[in-house]
Amino acid sequence: MATTLVSPHYAPCIDPTKAPEAYGRRAVVKLSQEITATDLTTRQCALITLTEKLHNPEHITEAINSGVISKLLKLLRDKNETVRIKATECVYIIAGHAVGRKGELKHNVVKNVSQLFDDASEVVRVLAHKTFSRIAEVPSGAQQIVDSDLIPKLVKKLQSEASITIKQVIFDTLHSCLMRETASALSCGAVEVLNGYLTSDTPTIRAKAAQAIMDISFSTAGKTEACKGKCLDILVPLLSDSDSDVKAASAGAIMAISTTTEGKHAAIGAGAISGLVLAIDHVCSEVRVNALKAITMLAEAPVGRAQLLVHVPAIETCTKDTNEAVRKHAEIAVRVITWVP
Repeated sequence: MATTLVSPHYAPCIDPTKAPEAYGRRAVVKLSQEITATDLTTRQCALITLTEKLHNPEHITEAINSGVISKLLKLLRDKNETVRIKATECVYIIAGHAVGRKGELKHNVVKNVSQLFDDASEVVRVLAHKTFSRIAEVPSGAQQIVDSDLIPKLVKKLQSEASITIKQVIFDTLHSCLMRETASALSCGAVEVLNGYLTSDTPTIRAKAAQAIMDISFSTAGKTEACKGKCLDILVPLLSDSDSDVKAASAGAIMAISTTTEGKHAAIGAGAISGLVLAIDHVCSEVRVNALKAITMLAEAPVGRAQLLVHVPAIETCTKDTNEAVRKHAEIAVRVITWVP
């Protein structure tokens, strides 16, 4: 029989871990106010609900206009682990949108998020690095990371982090940042660190390390440092790696280093020509293209041209490849190898 008494228990459809939502546009505004509440439970529930709300792109602009970003940055230093996790997740989600990245860059989010690299919670560290990777995808974001002098810190974390997942994300961030500037990476000994990861047991790490060396070697100072660090002695054996991404990245790194005379002779001395010639028959088009580019670089040296002349018939077969880029670079390689002064 029904009574007028109100039950003290939650209804079955109510989730006690989430905050009650306001109607319509007031929902995000109300949550923005509640995430700064003094009561821990209120903060946690509001952040959990806000995280779900932000997965809808329509709420990103509303959140930014209500001042969510500045409030989230303060919560990154909260003593409670759950609050830090959800606050970092919110910052990560916002960074996935152009308007969100723009808003976060205005608040100089990279300095605040970088403080989480030493957080005791691995979940927080993973989200912090993923946020960095997303911000670095745009030139202005990568430039802010460089200007904040955070490249040395990323290189250091590459050595100290035990998590393979975090290492991979750091490599992605470095890839974007090294396209903007390489001086800070070279000054902190990044080449030596990257050399160590070329022999990693994880294929993805080997590929990303080779990619990073290629990025560094696009600068003249990077090529010189790569030759001094004897990167080619490790990169050349990777041309026979079982993973196609590792082969493509190592061939690309050899190509980047070999644009200087010192690099050409170092690559030839390391036995790169035989490995590159074998790579032009690989099933992956990226491997074939990068190998042909590297061959073209080495053919510019008289010693390299002399060794490659016997391989011209094999390289000419690539001029009939189904991939347009492969055909183009094969024609260039043949032209350079058969050039007569």
